[in-house]
Amino acid sequence: MKKIYVFGAAALALCAISCNKEKNDGPNTPNGKPEVTVAKDALVAYLPFESEAAGTTELVVADKGETTEDNFVNGRTGKCFQGGEKQYLIYTVPQDSPIRSMKGFTYSAWVNQPEILQSQVPVPLYFQLANLDSEKPDHFWGNISLAVDRTAEGAEGNLTFKTCFRHGDDGSIWKQWNGDYGKCFPAGRWNHLIYTYNNETSEFHVYVNGADVTPENVVECKMGENLAGDLSFIGADQIVIGAWLPKILDGATDEWMGWMDNAQIDEFRLYSRALTAEEATELYRAEVANINE
Repeated sequence: MKKIYVFGAAALALCAISCNKEKNDGPNTPNGKPEVTVAKDALVAYLPFESEAAGTTELVVADKGETTEDNFVNGRTGKCFQGGEKQYLIYTVPQDSPIRSMKGFTYSAWVNQPEILQSQVPVPLYFQLANLDSEKPDHFWGNISLAVDRTAEGAEGNLTFKTCFRHGDDGSIWKQWNGDYGKCFPAGRWNHLIYTYNNETSEFHVYVNGADVTPENVVECKMGENLAGDLSFIGADQIVIGAWLPKILDGATDEWMGWMDNAQIDEFRLYSRALTAEEATELYRAEVANINE
């Protein structure tokens, strides 16, 4: 199966949009904070991580391994999820969910991850829209995934994130950060991440703490010589938080596949389209307004 690897190597300084903590309007949510209403019509999944319960009622827990209430600790907004060995969350995606037929997407979350040195082995997977198709499964990378790799050389003190998203039988589009571009993701602190793919323009963007840090040569997405256009998912049956499915489903023992025992994730949102730059800024500001004092 063909995979298109795109490596962002542009040197960019991390910049954050400063904003005042203004109160959001709207009803209270599971974390006791005002509701974030940015692009609400396109929100298809919301995990506040106050407990295992999803913030969108159509998602139900299918498997949580050995997760207990102790995995929900003080987070960026209310509580967050911190995994551990055999501690994860898997949610069933309903058959009639718009998640299954998304052509583009946005996903966002607060992530707190210590640096992973080159000498270290286990690396966690934070989020995956799994591919559990009976004929063409992909337990490793699924339909959309967000993971972290060992810190790229020259980017010490930072994180090297990688994400991919499926283009049907053609394979996956990959976005990975090496070199100085890794300096956009400081380690050992809360970072707000927003990833978008616009199927109408075939453009990818990532925002860190409100700033678009996407190198120009990484924005365009192609499959072969053609613009990627609409995505096509396969067997999009589950949303996975904090686990590599090969360890759970296939008995894999590879040392590099780690758990989220040192990582935390909070306020995960999945949208059925790409947010605009203006909406991404609004989302970040709304999230900042809700952070714990």
